[in-house]
Amino acid sequence: MQTDDSEVGVFADERMAVINDYYSTASSIEGLMTTTLFGVPEIYQNALSKKRPVLLALPLGSGMPVSIHSESDLPLSQLSGYQQPLSNQHQGLHIAFLKGDDIAEYAKDAMSRGHNLMVATGFGSEFGKGKLISNLPLKAQLASTEDLAPTILNALGCTAPSTFYSTGQNLLAPARPWLVSTSGERIVVFHENKRTDVLSNGSYEISDIKTGKRSKDPLNVDLLSQAIKHLSRFSKQN
Repeated sequence: MQTDDSEVGVFADERMAVINDYYSTASSIEGLMTTTLFGVPEIYQNALSKKRPVLLALPLGSGMPVSIHSESDLPLSQLSGYQQPLSNQHQGLHIAFLKGDDIAEYAKDAMSRGHNLMVATGFGSEFGKGKLISNLPLKAQLASTEDLAPTILNALGCTAPSTFYSTGQNLLAPARPWLVSTSGERIVVFHENKRTDVLSNGSYEISDIKTGKRSKDPLNVDLLSQAIKHLSRFSKQN
């Protein structure tokens, strides 16, 4: 579930895992939806315009019903058949793109019925920073929107390696301490409390993710090269 930070406090009394360094770098709500459903950054949005998202396809393939709840129009025409009102409470996977008040009420109801839950905040905030809150045993300290699909699918029993379909990772058993995403035409890398933005002209900016201030640290060329290779490995398939 994607929301803002305004209702995070409603989960304070629950036994929830919280990742405080969660980033939602998509530049639009359409990009956010695509990134959530496919597990890859919005840079792939056009190439995936006629594909069925992995977060829908794999559960449906195993016979699990899936619904999407959203106040905004869905970005792909093939998703329209999955959009359902919040009143639809079928057993299965529910993916919601809602504001804080609606998410808080919906999430509390889901927890009262013993369901597993993930709530992601931060879209539209400064630097895209929010929190990821779940009653699943999340193990990571750093996460992004791309990690949602691999984590949810793993929790549902999917054993396919996330590297087959996503640039994110399973947060129940994370394998790397850095993440890479895109924001518009920028490539964004997060590692060791630093954010590196690589612009389309090849220039870059490094900032402290806690304060947002520019950093004078040298560019980690090896990590950047590894991150870009990881980001672009699906490009030949598209």
